[in-house]
Amino acid sequence: MSPAMRRTVYLSALAGIALLLGFGAVFLLPERWFWRPAPEEHAGHGAMSDGPSYACPMFCVVMDEKPADGRCPVCGMELGEVGQASVVDAHERMMIGLELERLAERRLERRLDVWGEVAYEEGNVSAVTARASGWISELAADSTWSEVEAGTRLFDLEAPEVTAALDEYLVARRAASAELARAQRTRLELLGVDPRDIEEAERGGAAPRLLPVRAPRSGVIVRRGITEGDHVKTGQELLVVADLDRVRVELEVFEPDAVFLVKGGEVRLDPGDDGEPIAARIEFVDPVIDRRSRVLRARVVVANAPDGAGRRRLRIGQRVRADLVVPIDASGRAAPGGGSSPVLALPREAVLSTGERRVAFVMAASVERTTATGRSFRRTERTLDPERLPDRLGHELVELELGPLAHEVGDDARRLFYPVRSARWPVVDGPSALESGWLVATRGAFMLDAQAQLAGAPSLFFPEGSTAATDVHAGH
Repeated sequence: MSPAMRRTVYLSALAGIALLLGFGAVFLLPERWFWRPAPEEHAGHGAMSDGPSYACPMFCVVMDEKPADGRCPVCGMELGEVGQASVVDAHERMMIGLELERLAERRLERRLDVWGEVAYEEGNVSAVTARASGWISELAADSTWSEVEAGTRLFDLEAPEVTAALDEYLVARRAASAELARAQRTRLELLGVDPRDIEEAERGGAAPRLLPVRAPRSGVIVRRGITEGDHVKTGQELLVVADLDRVRVELEVFEPDAVFLVKGGEVRLDPGDDGEPIAARIEFVDPVIDRRSRVLRARVVVANAPDGAGRRRLRIGQRVRADLVVPIDASGRAAPGGGSSPVLALPREAVLSTGERRVAFVMAASVERTTATGRSFRRTERTLDPERLPDRLGHELVELELGPLAHEVGDDARRLFYPVRSARWPVVDGPSALESGWLVATRGAFMLDAQAQLAGAPSLFFPEGSTAATDVHAGH
């Protein structure tokens, strides 16, 4: 037999002996060395017992009694003492850097950072179209983006149909045919002839060859499709005039945040010019979501008049950042009426989460009380003074159903809070809900959860407490 084959045989024999010793340890050692049934005090987690337990650093076993050599019977590491109840003293609180905060009711608002695009306000855009075919002459509005006033001359149109209609009107007036004159005047108005030009023709007694076409509104020529001398047809778009003193901003909000879009919601626009934000309100929310981008659009309309130097803060096509401020209620939805009422809120730092389950730790103390008859009893107090905490302080895990992260109204520090929808203690005698004034752990909560796991109490990953934790680690 070669040396390599002999080494393989020896290693296989040693592995088999180690496996047999492991199985022998499981069947020969006392059952309580490997798992510990859930004690009665864990069912009443609010009552804090002082009995210690001993845990392996590798989570092999949790034992009620310490072996003579003080070592783990599975892996041989030295056992550490853990509190059977979820209690930390003043020294342990200092070592883990435990920080507490008092629960309170707060007015919350959801703040969304979104982007929007500046566009023309639909009601402030007018198109100039040809009411009759003809030729463009003496084009006054000869450049795009030039400003015009309502009623000012844009260009002259040489249109035989319009000139003939104006001649017929003048003939009807001279013939003193009021009914015919009225019909011809209506025809002129339908052809787009300005009443001022009709009156000028009446004074002159003859129809001019060129008739001016005037601006329908004050604004800027945003599109020009003609040049001087062009022939145009009836219905052809010639110019587009838009009033830029009021513009629209189309906000884009992703689908999960669509629930916070409500008509009348407050918006603060940041044009990026180092000036003050522009305050606005949501005027309209689209009823459909874009299938490709999965965004919902909301519309705000803002004033955009030029300053003393003729500059406007918003430009068509510009992308601007916007802050949506939405007051929310306890359910986490936009509060009706645009106002919020105080709701019980939990700091973000106090919440431990697995993604599907969220928990927090409420601090408690066992306090001795005396009745009027002189009889003493102990009870669990949760309304504690953070400046005068007892030496031994208990912690209780509570499962939470929370709303979305939100800010406190008027808080510039941008701290985040969860509105509390409901709370449940994984014990039979726990309270029915969280209350204002209780203390929760905002720092060091992971260490409290680790102590709860070692003690076999309900924890973040083991809602059922000691039985679940022991079963998982029994095979180490």
